[in-house]
Formats: sequence, structure tokens, C-alpha cells
Amino acid sequence: MSIRIECPSCNTPNTVDEDDVGSKVRCRKCKEKFTVPAGKKSRDEDDEASVQEGRKVKSKPAARNQVDDDDQDADDRPGPKKKTAPKAKETAGGMGMILVLGGVAAVFFVLAIGALGIGGYFWYRSKAAETEVLLAQAGDKKNDPNEEKKGKEENKKEEEKLEPKEDKKDPVDMKDPDEFKKKDPNPPAKKDPDIKKIPEPDPKTPKLDPLPSLLQRVRNATVHVRAMRPNGQWLEGSGFFVENQYVITNAHVLGMLEPGAPEPVRIEVTLYGGQANEQTIPAAGPTVDRANDLATLRFFIGNAPAPLAMEDPSKIAVTQRVQVVGYPFGREKRKDPTFSDTTVSQIKKNKANAVEEIEFNGGMSPGHSGGPVVTSEGKVVGVALGAVKDTNVHLAIPTDAVKRLLNGRMGEIVFGQANVGLKKTVFPADVPLIDPKQRIRTVRFESWTGNAAPAREYSYAEPKPMPGDGPHSVGPTIVKTPTSARGNISVPTVVPSGQVVWVQAIATLDDNSKQWSAAAILPTPKGDYDKKPINLTANLQNPKDRTLDLKYTLQMGDKGPLANNTSHLYILESMTPQAEGAIMRTGFGTIIFSGGPNAARFNAAREVTRSIPTTYALDATGKVAVNGRTYRAAPVNTPKDQRDAAIEHVVQIGIAHELTMMPFPNRQVQPGESWKVPASVVVMNKANKSDEIRFLLNCTYEGISKGAKAEAVIAVTANVRPTNREFAFFDSDLAGTIGVDPGGAFVSSARLKVTSIPDAAKQDRFALEIEASRVAGNTRNIQLPQEPKTTDPPKDPKIAKKVILDQKGILAANDPIDPSLSTPKQKAHYKMFQVPMQAGKTYHIEVKLGAAFDSLIKIQAPTGAFLGQEKHRTNFRAPANGVFRVYIVAANHRTGQFHLVVTENP
Repeated sequence: MSIRIECPSCNTPNTVDEDDVGSKVRCRKCKEKFTVPAGKKSRDEDDEASVQEGRKVKSKPAARNQVDDDDQDADDRPGPKKKTAPKAKETAGGMGMILVLGGVAAVFFVLAIGALGIGGYFWYRSKAAETEVLLAQAGDKKNDPNEEKKGKEENKKEEEKLEPKEDKKDPVDMKDPDEFKKKDPNPPAKKDPDIKKIPEPDPKTPKLDPLPSLLQRVRNATVHVRAMRPNGQWLEGSGFFVENQYVITNAHVLGMLEPGAPEPVRIEVTLYGGQANEQTIPAAGPTVDRANDLATLRFFIGNAPAPLAMEDPSKIAVTQRVQVVGYPFGREKRKDPTFSDTTVSQIKKNKANAVEEIEFNGGMSPGHSGGPVVTSEGKVVGVALGAVKDTNVHLAIPTDAVKRLLNGRMGEIVFGQANVGLKKTVFPADVPLIDPKQRIRTVRFESWTGNAAPAREYSYAEPKPMPGDGPHSVGPTIVKTPTSARGNISVPTVVPSGQVVWVQAIATLDDNSKQWSAAAILPTPKGDYDKKPINLTANLQNPKDRTLDLKYTLQMGDKGPLANNTSHLYILESMTPQAEGAIMRTGFGTIIFSGGPNAARFNAAREVTRSIPTTYALDATGKVAVNGRTYRAAPVNTPKDQRDAAIEHVVQIGIAHELTMMPFPNRQVQPGESWKVPASVVVMNKANKSDEIRFLLNCTYEGISKGAKAEAVIAVTANVRPTNREFAFFDSDLAGTIGVDPGGAFVSSARLKVTSIPDAAKQDRFALEIEASRVAGNTRNIQLPQEPKTTDPPKDPKIAKKVILDQKGILAANDPIDPSLSTPKQKAHYKMFQVPMQAGKTYHIEVKLGAAFDSLIKIQAPTGAFLGQEKHRTNFRAPANGVFRVYIVAANHRTGQFHLVVTENP
């Protein structure tokens, strides 16, 4: 039996069970506990008593209910009973029947109201539980009409199964509909056994419930990456700090996944996205690992976020919960990185039992590429890659690949055209170096004969010989640049029948550890050479016009990764015979320039460059004569920045062009015969001074190639050593092949590489690769410009400039350290100067030659963002008014005197 008691705290009526008398219950409204007192009945109790009395009528005389109070008292007293007339008995009997029927109706009415209330209560509770389950299972899934219909049908079935159950611990007044709204929509499972339970996660699976500080650290380390292709298309993705000053992302985010893909014209990295200290800074010189679709970006920034730690792939488990962090669909809707929950569905391993790929059950969207996939501890398990087409399988690159990229590794060996001799065949070969931190110290080639199979994979331990392998021959250390190593491989011309020649590169790192590249089989030379003599006499008259298809890649830099600049253009060469030699006028056709920090400058000055091609005076051997270069001045009223860029580009083109004009011995030569001819090029240093560098070209005639294009193949090498030490940066070695048209006696092709000599004392490093072909006639309809009026090299006109800062000083060991250029053993010190600038003005910032150290100039805006860096000098256009900071950094880790001058151009 239930009783109704008012709460002593809020006076709210509460319905409790009679058995709870003397016990403590909780008020349904204010939730306060109180003790149920004894001896009090509510109106409900009286109603209940009336119902019970109605049930007793059936076994008692009806007249008993018809007497008044006095009669009732009289009947209860001892003594003789009053007699009732027969008519009164009949009336009393009829009235009793009416009361019985009324009592029965009241009972059924009360039961009906109770059943409806209990049914409504449990219907509401089941709907709440079902809604909970649906929300938990649906996640961020959008509403679907079919799903809604299906849910209604399931609700109906569930409603039919429900049975009213009494809850003594938490009773509810079924007569109060508002009670349902006041009740907790998510009651404990123990009190509501009929509500569906959400499945508990596997206890072995770690719950992703990181602390706010941990989430913030992951958020800070995740960046947004934008890259602009040479065609102007922008690509977007994500990345994250993996080491101090290093950001990791995907190669395809930069548009550099395919071999030969040009470097982006511009790369922008946004740090602290969506926060008050958000900033976007430029990045250049990416290091790309195409085999693993990875790339690193490095830049100087004083407030770089802490890098993320990487998890050991062997500790990752299937069904483990992780989160994908990044910028899905760019930054148009969200300015800060998002966290997407997912689980590990599969871990793929290679033959060596190393993790090579991780699969996830969704969680990635376009724009996540390059972002981190992290555990609940904030450790990176992989780099987000993308989804398998038309599936929910999403992939990530394991952290082992990231670690190997940062430690340095080699790419696949690329072989050049073979020079086949009687006893030995010489293959030029290139090994790409994927080495962002410059940890690879030396590279050598190792070769041997053996069976064609099995393949020899990349190894971090010395490989064991295979059955059938012959003796291994290890060559000397080969010429190395930060991005490649190039050398020659000499092997026997005759190889045992049924065998091949294997070649493998061996790299030694700074810590003396070694790596062995994937071994490659030397290609079979495409036919032998015709070993017959040829007359190599320069023909400077016929054909009169020749078209040169010239493509060159110039890599330049200091201790860090080299910046790639690639030019592709067509040059018209028009000959006018002279008594001794000829005058060769040139005209430039279409010029395509891509990559590196000069891309924007050179492309903006492209038409100016086309208007100032060079004219050459050639001697009888085809060599450029002394003072035989005529330079043209830029058109009048050309903006200075375009004029400077055009002159710099013309000098670069001139170096590559002149190296394709090999002087001839002007005699007949025999197969295998060698000779030397003088050659020269004009170079310009960073002080805009030019000088003619002379050297000897070593030539060896191999024979006439067989195939679609018959050429006299000449192997060439040179040691280029400038006598003027102001141009010591051009200390280099040259190697490659020259093809000569047998009928026309002119250079018809060239494949050359010029590489600066590794020297710890030198700071400027470069690698120049040239690929050219020359055919008779003006095949591109290129127009020659008008004749120049001067033969002097181009020089900047004297323009009055306003000196803003003229500072001499000494960089000392107690000056601050630039962490981006420092190593544990060598520190790069810097000094900072504040320079007021005006928006739109151009400022020339220069460290005068003669400084005791190799200077690097960095510029920081008043907002704190770094706007760029150049070596020795730069022209800087101020984007806003304010005080800018100019940093002078010792890129070669030295100290000493310097002279900084900042001028404002008119």
C-alpha cells in the first residue's frame, strides 16, 4: 500500500510505499532526504480504505451501510437490537447493490488510471534509453529518413515487450506527467534494468581521454601546409613538428610525389591555427622521400612549438583507439585543427617483420594528409596518408619511415649512358640523397657479378652474399652534394654468361653507422659503338641557324638543403662567319622557370630576360673568344627589381649555354683517343661582380653510337678552379658526355653535371645539371633582338640611396645562438638590429664583403613573423610601417667583424 507524505524541505507531496515508514527517502523535486513518519495518512490512504471497505460489502448485510452514526453506535453497544421494518430492509438491500456496483466501477477506474500511468512511464523510459543508444552508435552521422523509420519500428517492438515494474527505491507519482520531465534522462543502469545498455569498450583498448594540456600540445604542434605549383594551383594539407625546426608532411601535399615534379613556387606553413598567436611563415627547400610519400620542411622561427614524440610501431595494437589530427577540407570553415576518432583495423608488415603500413577504420578526410595520428598519450603512430578509393579503409605511414627520413637515406641508383671500352665499361651513376639534416658523410659504389635474382633490398646492416655472387669491388668515395652523389662505375665489358653486374651504394653517416642502398642491375648498353675515326673540326658556317633545347637545374645553398632552380628554354643561334671564327647572335624563345626562392622574381622578369640575350664571338675552334661576350642593357624604364632578376637569370643561362659549346680539336681523332681543350664560362658573385673562369676540358672519343640518332660520343671531365678567390664558390668538378653531329660538326647533345667541391671551410655550395639537344634550323621561329650598342658587361646604374643604418661591429661567442643553424658541436651566433621601415618602400640590406664569417640575413616583422632570409644581401619591400628586426647570423659558425648597411631605395 502506498502513502503520500509532504517533503519537510519544499512541501512537495511524495508517494512512497507503506513499507518505507521509518526509512529515509529522497524528495522527487528537491532531492533532499527525509524520514517517512508513522501514523499519518494522506487523502490517498482514505481513498484506499474506502476501496477496501467497498470490497467487504459483498460478505456483510447491506443494511449495515444504511444506518446513521447514532444507529451505528447503538448497534455497537451491548443490549437488545432495534427491529427494522420489512420495507426498510428492501430499501437497504437495493441501496447496497448500488454501492457494490459503484465500488467495483471505482476499482476498475483506479486500475485503469494506474495502468495507463505505469505504461506511459515505462514507454518514456524506454524511448530515452533507445535515444541514448542511437546517439552513441550514430556518432556524427547525419539524419536519414530511412533510419528514422527503422528506429520507429524498433521502438514499437520494444514497447510491446515492456512490462510495468515497480521501483521501490525511486517511486514516481504516475498521476503527475511532469514527473517524467523532472526525472534524470540518463538514470543509472541498476535502477532501470529495462533500458538498453550501451556496449562497454574492450578493456584492453586504451581510452582516448587525454588531459587538456596534452590536447593543447598536439594542437600546437599540428600545422596547416599550403603549396603553390608553378602553374599557380594551390595544394593544401596538414603537417606537424617532428623535431626542432622540422615539420613533416606528405610529398603529395607539396605536389612532389611524382619523379621529376617541380618544387612548389611557394610554401606556406600556418602555426597555432585559430589561436591568438597564429602566424603564417614561408618555407623552402623541402626534402622529399617519394618512396614513402613523405617530405620535410625546415625554417627558422623563434617560438616553434614543441615537437611530438613518436610511438614505436611494434607497440600498436589492432582495435586501438587513436585520433587523426589536422585540417580537413582546409581552413575555410575551421581555423584550428580538428581531432577525429578512429581505430586501428590492420597492421601490415614486410618480410623483415617491420611495420610498413597501418590501416584505420575511417577518420580521415581530404586535408588530413600529412597530419599526425596520435594515441591517448599524444604520441604519433603514423602520418595520415588518405583513403583507399571507394572504401572506408584509411592509411597512415608508420613512424619508422619518418625516423629513417630524418636520419638520412639513399634513393634508387640512376645510371647514365655507358662508355663501352675494349676491356672496361664505365657507367656514370647518380644516387639521390634524402638527407634533410645532412647526416650522410660519404658515399661509395660497390659492384659484383652474380645471378639475376633474388633482389637485394635496402639494408641497415651489411648484406650477406647470395649464392653465385662473385668478389665485391668497392670503389673510392664519390662526389657528394646535399641532394645527390655522383660517380663512375667501372666494370668488365665482358660478363660471364648467365650473370649480371650488381651495383650497390654504401653510405657512411656522421655516427659511423652505414646503410646499403637497394642493389640495382647494370643495364646492358644499347649496342656497341662503331669504333672508327672521325674528323672533329668546328663548322661555324653551315648550318647558319641552329636551335638549342636547353634545360638546366641549379641547386644552391649553404649548410642546409639546397634550393632547386630549373630553367627550360629554347635558344636560337645565328652564325655570321668571320675571318677567324664567327659571330653567334642569340635569341631567347619561351622561358619556363620553376622552383626555389627565385621563381617569383625570375618569372616576373621573364620578358625582360628574353629581350637581353647575349652575343658571342667564337674563335676557329668554336670557343668563346677573350672578351667575346656582348651583353645587352635592359629596356629603358625597366623597374630595378626586374632588371636585377633578368641580369642574374641571363648569367645563369650563359653558364649552361657555354658549357654546351665544346671547343673542337680541329683534326681527326681515333676511338679511345683523349685530348684537352681550353674552355671558359662567366660567373657572377653575390656582389654583382663578374669574372671569366678558365679551365681545361678533358675529352675522350668513345666512338659513334648506334641507334635512331648517330652521334660521336665524347666523355668529358674537368676540374674548374677559379684563380680569383672572390669566386672560390665555383670550385667544382665537371663530368658527362657530349654528342657531336657527324655530318654538321657541331655539338648535338650534352649531358653534364657540375658539382662544387665538398669543403668544410666553404659555405656556398651548388650543383648544376645540364641536359641539351641542338638541331639545324630555326625550328621555333625565334626572333633575334636588335644589335646592342655596348660590349660592356651589364652593371647597375648609380642611384642615390638613403642610408638608414651603417653599422660596424664584432660577432662574438657570447652573442645569442640561432638554434635552426646550430649543432651540438657548432653554434651559429647572431646580432639583431632594429630598422624603422615604411610600407611600400624597398630597402637594400647588405653585409659588406670582407666579413670574418659567412653571413645570413633574416628579417622579422613587427608582428614577430619571420619574412625571409638571404645570404649576404637582399632587397626587401616593407609590407607595413613599423620597426623591423634584421638579424645577422654566422652561417659558417664563425665569429668576427662585420659591416652591415641598410639603404632605402628611391
